[in-house]
Parts: sequence; structure tokens; C-alpha cells
Amino acid sequence: MTQPQAATPPGTTPLRATPLRARLTAAARGMTLRRRLVLSVVGLLALASILIGTVSILALRASLVQEVDQQLQATAARSSNLIDRDADQYGSFPGAPPGGLGAFGQQVGTISATIVDGVVSGGYIADRDAAEGEPGGAGAVELTQVQSQQLQSVPTDGIPRTVDLGGALGRYRLVGDTAATGATLVTGLPMKPADDVVEQLIVVISVVAALTLALAAVLGAVIVRRALRPLDRVVDTATHVAALELDRGDVALEARVPASDTDERTEVGRVGAALNGLLGHVAAALSSRQASEAKVRRFVSDASHELRTPLASIRGYAELTRRVPTSCPRT
Repeated sequence: MTQPQAATPPGTTPLRATPLRARLTAAARGMTLRRRLVLSVVGLLALASILIGTVSILALRASLVQEVDQQLQATAARSSNLIDRDADQYGSFPGAPPGGLGAFGQQVGTISATIVDGVVSGGYIADRDAAEGEPGGAGAVELTQVQSQQLQSVPTDGIPRTVDLGGALGRYRLVGDTAATGATLVTGLPMKPADDVVEQLIVVISVVAALTLALAAVLGAVIVRRALRPLDRVVDTATHVAALELDRGDVALEARVPASDTDERTEVGRVGAALNGLLGHVAAALSSRQASEAKVRRFVSDASHELRTPLASIRGYAELTRRVPTSCPRT
């Protein structure tokens, strides 16, 4: 049996039920126009930086992977030729590492493994530290059992793939092919050099973008502040007029927005011109009110003067009647 939920007090909205857009809108309403403009510019610049940085990183990564694939195809061809032919005819140097690593031109970090009946044999990685002075350059280090098992899953379609071999090897670009003997030959090159270049680019883009956004925020705040100075003067004029006592007395409403801030080609100029028009109408209305009040005062003054003599005569007759009632003629 479900328990009834607690009722929400009237006039309130549950926090979880409030949409994110409504929260952001409410937060934006509390910001000043300057802050919103600066944040908008910085936000757009950040979005552009992210877009440009992402495209640049992806393009560089694709280019580096393509370059590694070209080297991998050449390395696989050398290894396949060495295994398919007699080593002496191909040109293997004395004391060279076994397998496909014995071919001339194999670079440090090359992996070569032969898979026969699902069993990995001759899986080696070129390592100059293991050469120990052997002529020709690279030595050979046997792969671990886990790494050898990972090579078994590489298809023999000749398409390079990226595989994480773990440990000190990390990510490798591997390609599988079938040798003339029927064995599967897997050749690989390390992705670390390419990954290092991409990581360096990410760091550079991040630092440059952060500095650019900080500079844009500072310069944007200065530019927006200068651009909104006319609006500040419009606000000052409106504040000054609002502080005047317009309900009584003789009011001279002479405050106006400066002419330099009433250029109707700009948004702030249109606001200034509209405020000046409003102040002009208010000044005309106040002048009409003052003229009407002056007419009323003159009328009252004239009326009181004209009524003063008749009232005095009536008062005199009233006093006379009260004192000598028999002497008053009948009308």
C-alpha cells in the first residue's frame, strides 16, 4: 500500500519538478545586462574554441593514424617477405631477431607474431635495450602470454586495428595477414608517438583557449561597459526626474538626455530619444496644469473682490434692521 505524498504548500514549486530551463531563465533574469552580454560572448567563444579544438584534434589524429597505417603496411610487407622466403636471400643480418623482426628497416617497437593452428609462436617486440650490442640495431623481447592471446583475435583481412595490449606496450596498431605457408602473421606498431603528439596538441589548445577566454572576458567587460555608458546617462536622467516633486508648485522640467545619446540609429539612442519625448509631453502637461491653476486662482481672487461690496451692503442693512426695526420701509 503506497503512502500519500506530502502536499506542497500553495505558491511553491517542488525543486525537482522545476525544469532546468526555468532555473536557468530565473538565474539569467537576476543578472545585469553587462554580465549577460559578457557571459554570452565568452560562452560563444568557448563553444567555438571547443569546436575548433575538437576538429583539429580529430583531424590530426586521423592524419597520424593514416601515417602509422602506411608504416604498418610497409613493416608487414617486409615481415611477410622475410618469412615467405629464405632469410639469406631476403637480406637478414647475422644475429638478427627471429621472425619478421629480422628484416632490414624494422623500427623500434615493432611487433611480429606468427599464429599456427591458433597457437602464437615467435611473437616478438623490437627493443634496442635488449640488443646488448648486437650488430644491426634492434633486439627481441618475447611477448607475455596475455599479449600473445590478444594477437589471436586480430582478423586476417589486412585492415589495421587499434588494440590496447596493456602494460608498458599500451595501444598498438595491428594488422593481420596470411603468409604463403598458411600461418597467420600479425604485425604491429606502437601508437604512443602519435598519442603523445595528440596529447601535446590537447594541452596547447586547452591552455590557449583558457587564456583566450580570460582575455575575452576582460576585454568584453571593458567594451560592454564603454558601450553602455550612454544607457547609464539615460538612467541618471530618469532617476533625476523621478526625484522631482511634480504634484504641486511651479515645476520647471528641463532635464533631458544629452543629444549625443539620442541617436536613433542605435538601440540606446532610441531609448534616449523616447525618454526625451516622454519628458517633453510631461513638461507640456505640467505647463497646462500650472496655467489652469493660475486661471482658477485669478477667478477666485476676482470673485472675492466683486462679492465683497454687495456683502458689505447686505450686512449693513441687516444691522440697521436689527437696531431700528420700525424705521425700515416695507417693500
